[in-house]
Amino acid sequence: MALRYCQQQYAGHPNVFQLLVKIYISRTEDPDLSEEYVFKQNVSAAVSVLNEHHDKIDTSTVLNELPATTKMADILTFLNLVFQECSQKRRQLQILRGLTYSKYLQGQKEKTESLGKAFLVSEEDGCVVCSKKLTSAFVREPDGRLRHIYCDL
Repeated sequence: MALRYCQQQYAGHPNVFQLLVKIYISRTEDPDLSEEYVFKQNVSAAVSVLNEHHDKIDTSTVLNELPATTKMADILTFLNLVFQECSQKRRQLQILRGLTYSKYLQGQKEKTESLGKAFLVSEEDGCVVCSKKLTSAFVREPDGRLRHIYCDL
């Protein structure tokens, strides 16, 4: 029942599964409380939540909250799932970084090619905007047309 509630509330409260694990591993030892309100530690239920919802839980916080008596074998599945997810994210980021760098290099190549092209300006060449001769500063457009630097397109 608590697990179903957590699944419904996860979108608005991303740490709800972490709170559920904390409740499962906490123990209430208050003699003033009646028997129905006393929580008993349930590590197996906590481990079950960890295994099912490992991607929705902050691993380092949960590992710090687990009791010292928790056996490594009990949380091994959880840790393997977390490591697999981390490895997968790392690979995806490496691929994304490689693609980004490739796009950067392609842009650098295009820039170098466009800057490296020589062109000849004759007396007859004129501005494509105002049609006056190019006697002052001018700009060469990517399509090869020339215009004065102060003429707007």
